[in-house]
Amino acid sequence: MKRATAICFFILLPLFVLPQNADYQINITSYTQADGLSNNDVFCINKDARGVLWVGTRYGLNRFDGRNFRVFTTEQGLKNNL
Repeated sequence: MKRATAICFFILLPLFVLPQNADYQINITSYTQADGLSNNDVFCINKDARGVLWVGTRYGLNRFDGRNFRVFTTEQGLKNNL
């Protein structure tokens, strides 16, 4: 019961702490094959401890450092590109 109460507290806390009339801005950037992604079919994304994004696509594993993509495929030693 204590755990459920604590979870509810942390879920509901922002509703009471954040200003109700505040304007929020979210910046979203989309990347495609035109930006260097190996394929637009993305199956998974993971961020490592250094902040590097790893993106699994239909045609390989992509490493994104915030500026550039580096693509790893069977040519670099993956078992398969999926």
